[in-house]
Amino acid sequence: MASQSPKAFGGILFFGLFWCAIVGVFDCMVFPGIWQQARTENYLTARATVLECRVIETQGDDSTSYRPYFRYQYEVGGQTHINDRYRGGPNISAGRKWAREEVDAHPVGSNLEIWYSPDNPAESVVEKGLTGMDLFLPMFLTPFNLIGLALMLGPLVGSRRSDPGGVPLVREGLGWRARMKYSHPVVSALVTLGAASFFGVFIVGFASLMHPSLLTMQIAWAVAAGLSLRAGYRAMVENRTGAGDLRVEPGRLEFSSEGQRIACRADEVGDVLLRREEKRDSDGDLSYRYAVDVHLQSGVSHSLRVWNSEEEAQEFVDWLKGHLQLGA
Repeated sequence: MASQSPKAFGGILFFGLFWCAIVGVFDCMVFPGIWQQARTENYLTARATVLECRVIETQGDDSTSYRPYFRYQYEVGGQTHINDRYRGGPNISAGRKWAREEVDAHPVGSNLEIWYSPDNPAESVVEKGLTGMDLFLPMFLTPFNLIGLALMLGPLVGSRRSDPGGVPLVREGLGWRARMKYSHPVVSALVTLGAASFFGVFIVGFASLMHPSLLTMQIAWAVAAGLSLRAGYRAMVENRTGAGDLRVEPGRLEFSSEGQRIACRADEVGDVLLRREEKRDSDGDLSYRYAVDVHLQSGVSHSLRVWNSEEEAQEFVDWLKGHLQLGA
């Protein structure tokens, strides 16, 4: 039975920990701030006087970001407070034009609508509630978090695998059902969520010039969630029906090959063989895949599945030949 070597297991686990640590830093920067911004939805409004205003310019490696800055004074319950907080969460950069228009619209000495915490009036913001960017940033981080989850759990799941060739087996009466195209519903849903988030970031980002509205992001998240749930449900239905399963019963074999369902007697099977397929990439580098073929006495052969690992493919060949009582 194939299994991961300790060296490979340790290497993948170490890289997974490193990946999660890096992504975790960004998670800690983003998600607590989004929670703080969400809390401002219940803040109360007050009129403030602008004491200072300007556009803050931040130089990045490839671009420059801009955001408005206000220092303002307001009164609640007879007490005067001075603050310069614009958002409850992290300040999100904006275009230069928008930032300048926001500052010009509220010069020093003018009135400014602000929002303060009913529990602590000294805590206030200029912009309350979630914005499109507050939902955009989690979508951006979702694929990276899911990759980290896969890196951490993948080796652990693989190290406990006991089925031949990584193919889940189910005992069925006196025979076996091999889930040749098995996909766990949760895994299918998470993979789809990661892909939808990845492409959604590019689509929404380019369409909105990286400043999507709240409604746009709500729709984007609804689409991503809908596709994810659909993928999970589809995997669950396909697993339940077992359309792609190989069934080994006493004296009988049933399987799918090239979209067709084929059933035959066990004595009609001549052999089960491993076939190596060569594949070259765009750089000309050669790689191999390993197909398992069922050869019938009639001379017709059918491919069951393709593996990337020769050891796992051979493992499944040996299992199937043993249950069909074929010679080595």
